[in-house]
Amino acid sequence: MDAVAEVRSAVIYEKSQSLVKCEYVWKRTDDSVWINFPWSVEPPIVRKHTTVLDA
Repeated sequence: MDAVAEVRSAVIYEKSQSLVKCEYVWKRTDDSVWINFPWSVEPPIVRKHTTVLDA
């Protein structure tokens, strides 16, 4: 049986109310607003033939 000895997680932003506390955090914030990243709000620079659905 395979087992995982350790799991670590990384995020760009972590909020104080986050349930999961990550080991690697670029920036911590208490802002209650949604954080919009350029890659999720701007249209793609290059159009590809495949469609990717945003979560």
